[in-house]
Amino acid sequence: MRRYESTVRGQFFGHSHYDEVEVAYDSQDPTRALGVAYLAPSLTTFNSGFPAFRIYTLDGGHPAATWALLDHETYLLNLTKANAEPDKPASWELEYSARAAYNLTSLEPQQWDAVIRKMEHDDALFNAFYRYGRRRGTQSSQCGQTNRLGATPAYFS
Repeated sequence: MRRYESTVRGQFFGHSHYDEVEVAYDSQDPTRALGVAYLAPSLTTFNSGFPAFRIYTLDGGHPAATWALLDHETYLLNLTKANAEPDKPASWELEYSARAAYNLTSLEPQQWDAVIRKMEHDDALFNAFYRYGRRRGTQSSQCGQTNRLGATPAYFS
């Protein structure tokens, strides 16, 4: 990642059945975030989560485009609500915007690093991250302290 960090704007992956973000750190300076991988949620109900998809907004399509990732929004289909009202058409709901949910000014690696650092002490922020990741499924209740480290989106590369 270090070699191409000025070119790579993000890494985008298909689903792991969860809604995930992984921050990559410099192996020679583990305090320096240098990349972000985005793993979009799935449309399946595997692991009891609601079907979900993500839309990415980029700075592109104009002569001065930077192709920076400006935001991503995740939408989900609340099956509990849809099944309770079978005569009404099901509708996709905005689950969250990354910028709004995590109070980000950009989606640069350093901003995500700051979110990770804040999650270490901010239970409400961490629990929101965990709930979004589980797509409001039955496993989306609060994550215990024992499992918290494994659920935090920080990785070294």
